[in-house]
Amino acid sequence: MELLVGVFIFVCGLFVGSFLNVLIDRTARNEDFVRGRSYCESCHHPLIWNDLFPLLSFISLRGRCRYCSAKIPPWLPLIELATGTTFILVVKLSLNLSWWLILLRLAISLLFLIIFFTDLKYRLIYDLAIYLALALVLIYHLINGNNLGSFFSTLW
Repeated sequence: MELLVGVFIFVCGLFVGSFLNVLIDRTARNEDFVRGRSYCESCHHPLIWNDLFPLLSFISLRGRCRYCSAKIPPWLPLIELATGTTFILVVKLSLNLSWWLILLRLAISLLFLIIFFTDLKYRLIYDLAIYLALALVLIYHLINGNNLGSFFSTLW
């Protein structure tokens, strides 16, 4: 049973990682990340539903586009894998916490993944991502009952 829950959490992380790919790439290109279909970065052909399964599509297509056979950039499955692994680690290390603290930890981790991969790929770090991460860390400390005086003393 525990293995099935772990697999479910990992797969959820893969799908969130797929969305992070869209968010990272489209934001850097000034495209709308909410509307519009996913497409091949080489030939711009819209992807069909079975091309959108994180990691499985990459493996089944042998790392190439179905339409133009261009190589799929390796960071796409890497971000999905990193997000799936992050989901597993955060949940596993947070089992004694309430669900909302686990969700806060996941949100903070996702923001750090966005910051890391956006910087790695495009050499961009968005102020909004930094401010959101900082705000969520402060909220986490407030909810968790930590002493904010010691938190702020570590910042200076």
